[in-house]
Amino acid sequence: LIDSREDWRENYDLACSVRGVGKWIVAWMIVYTRNFSKEFTARKFCSMAGIAPFENSSGTALQKGDHVSQFSHKNLKAMLHSVVMSAIRHNPNIKAYHQKKKNEGKKGFVSMNNVKNKIVHTIFAVVRTKTLFDIAYRHKLSA
Repeated sequence: LIDSREDWRENYDLACSVRGVGKWIVAWMIVYTRNFSKEFTARKFCSMAGIAPFENSSGTALQKGDHVSQFSHKNLKAMLHSVVMSAIRHNPNIKAYHQKKKNEGKKGFVSMNNVKNKIVHTIFAVVRTKTLFDIAYRHKLSA
């Protein structure tokens, strides 16, 4: 089905170029984002998957901190967890990011949620810019 449309194939190949991200999750992302259409941003996708943090700021809940929504697509969130486990092993940038979050004092699933967000934003950036993932890429503004 993906081979039947050239735009699907292009986005599929771009998203699969991210280390640690497999073909199965990319196929599901194409389905849920309508082939990474402009109306879907990485933030909206993270919110749908239940990995976007939301602020707790009403009444006495000021002390509780951020949380993720329980009204999410559980299977998609589970698939992203598998992607994180693979990316931590095979992508040195993600491994370093995960270790940085753990060193900041983030607990287990909070740091994993941060990594899920990072991976989703990376996939969307690769597809949006139409460039293959480069493990050695550094943004010109980062020193």
